[in-house]
Amino acid sequence: MLPFALSAFLIASVWGWAWVFRQLATGRPIVRFQPTRRVPWTLLDILVFVYVFLLLKLIAGGAVRLMLGWDVNIESDESPLGVRAVVILGGATATLACMLVSVMLVRWMTRATWRDLGVDKRFLIRDVGLGLAAFILLAPPVYALQALLVQWFPSEHPLIQLLLEQPDPVFLGISAFAAVIVAPIAEEYFFRVLVQGWLQKLHSTGGAISSWIRIPPPTDSPTGARKSGTPDEQPLTDPTSIGTWPIFVSAGLFAVMHVQHGPDPIPLFVLAIGLGYLYRQTGRILPCILVHLLLNLCSLTALILALNGLEN
Repeated sequence: MLPFALSAFLIASVWGWAWVFRQLATGRPIVRFQPTRRVPWTLLDILVFVYVFLLLKLIAGGAVRLMLGWDVNIESDESPLGVRAVVILGGATATLACMLVSVMLVRWMTRATWRDLGVDKRFLIRDVGLGLAAFILLAPPVYALQALLVQWFPSEHPLIQLLLEQPDPVFLGISAFAAVIVAPIAEEYFFRVLVQGWLQKLHSTGGAISSWIRIPPPTDSPTGARKSGTPDEQPLTDPTSIGTWPIFVSAGLFAVMHVQHGPDPIPLFVLAIGLGYLYRQTGRILPCILVHLLLNLCSLTALILALNGLEN
């Protein structure tokens, strides 16, 4: 059934891209723009969030060292596989925990709503369908570019190396948790919601100082809630008001974060452009997470099938 499924997937992708080019030729958007508002956080807030994130990760790393023994070199590729597995699992768990702390910190510091953070349960079914459609469009060109590049530059992702050295169900479960669950949620939250959201605010305000540091606006109550009618509350009803360049900047930062993984930054940059466009048009994070999740899941599945083929 696998060749049939792949053929159907490619046919759907070709049909989808034909529809995309038809939309572009007629001047219509690929995804309808949803009115949004400026995010309440500033660059200074993002720097605080990053500092807290790194601090918590450092504490988590210390906890792992304490558990394994301070004399263990957990960064070395020559470390026992069991130790490396614990490090990867601990790192993924710490990343997810730090992200949850960051969300609470964002809401407390900036009075951000769930809608500001890209979460809107009213569009749950629509976002699932949108994420599936975007995956069908983005996966083939991303995979094709990756397949071309690895002919000259081998991929060096640590999870892939771990599975190649030890194709064990335990490591498979750890890899699935880290790559399919944690990475899509944490990375889309940081690069799309926090970074791209702020860059869009920077564009919409023309680089005003309120985008760099938070200036408390007048409030209706002692709670500090944003007063209705303030600039952040004004709806942005056109994509030109938040620009296109934030998509490319956030995509570039996303790619740079994977620079140690061989040629991966190039196809990931292409992927991130699609994810950035999806986030700009909807202002919601679920479609982006779903595309990222499915892409990582398919990559992990392909690796498992290849390992099974080598064993047989």
